[in-house]
Amino acid sequence: MPLATLRIAGGAPLAGRTLPRAFPSIERLPGGDADTTITFGESYVGGKPAFFVDGASYPNVPPIDFMTGSLHVIDLVNETQMDHPFHLHGFFFQVLARDGVAVPPDRLANKDTLALPQRSTTRVAARFDRPGTWMYHCHILEHAALGMMGEIDVGP
Repeated sequence: MPLATLRIAGGAPLAGRTLPRAFPSIERLPGGDADTTITFGESYVGGKPAFFVDGASYPNVPPIDFMTGSLHVIDLVNETQMDHPFHLHGFFFQVLARDGVAVPPDRLANKDTLALPQRSTTRVAARFDRPGTWMYHCHILEHAALGMMGEIDVGP
């Protein structure tokens, strides 16, 4: 079953636009020891799967408070038996290390979603420069709906 039809019309190519020859440079965020740890867990409650952040299910996960403009190094600990795609609303982060092994400089990228492998720790750095309440969660929305979600409050 066709899903789409693409028709290319004749005409002059767009003028004044060229593809970039290189990716833009990315400012490396400072690393160091983690000042915050977020731990993802799972279990069965009443025979049904339940997902946790720091031992609690959303909305009972205490918010994390960060000052506007602050930079934080965060350990994302996945204690579960499956991978979870971690998603942070409103900010980008950089992966510094996976299970204690530094990420090579040529892998530097600004991300808002990252696969957290089972039984692993991923260290990231992020600058929280926009005030407000921002969500983070497992991007498997079923897991988020079952509790694997939290909030970061950024303010004065």
